[in-house]
Amino acid sequence: WPASMGLTALGSTGAAQNAATPSISYEAARASRYFKRTCIAAALGMTAHVGGQIHLFNLLQDQRASTALAAGAIAIMATASVLARFVYIRCIARLGNLGVLALLLVVQGQALIGLGAAQVTALQLLCIVAYGSTLGSFITQQSLVISEAFGAAIYGRLYGLTRLWAMPGGLIGPTLMGWLHASSGGYALPYAAIGGLSLLGAVVLWGAD
Repeated sequence: WPASMGLTALGSTGAAQNAATPSISYEAARASRYFKRTCIAAALGMTAHVGGQIHLFNLLQDQRASTALAAGAIAIMATASVLARFVYIRCIARLGNLGVLALLLVVQGQALIGLGAAQVTALQLLCIVAYGSTLGSFITQQSLVISEAFGAAIYGRLYGLTRLWAMPGGLIGPTLMGWLHASSGGYALPYAAIGGLSLLGAVVLWGAD
């Protein structure tokens, strides 16, 4: 058992002691440029993340996809979400946690813009796979970015604040897309808009480090 070898949930006893003593205060971490930019990127990304999911079925039916095809596309998206996590984990070694978070925002943004514009079934499915690959990974990656930058001692408070910034996007995204759909009469503009927000999130992260 790990305990018999002197290990804790945080690794060695020394690692646990180091984690209990933050290298930076909560107040200083909260006021840092790194944390603020991460929160803004999370909010922008979540707006796209949830908005794209909520309207996907309607998008496909708007483009005259059958109900069976639309349901199959949702299943493909969910499968891509699971399998892609193994890919993104391997990317961390090359890009770092912040780099992978930016990559997720770029992939998500490009996929959403493509979904709104695609008229060919094969291209739609390709965009759905790309978009599905970011689902789940985008949210969990935020926790890795925060814990790596500020340590375990104040991680819980900072991550909770990050989610507080991000969660309104889950309300704004679907509402914004519905309004744009009603105004424009189609889904090309709504998906381009929220895809752009995701790309903007990646730009915001660019200067965080």
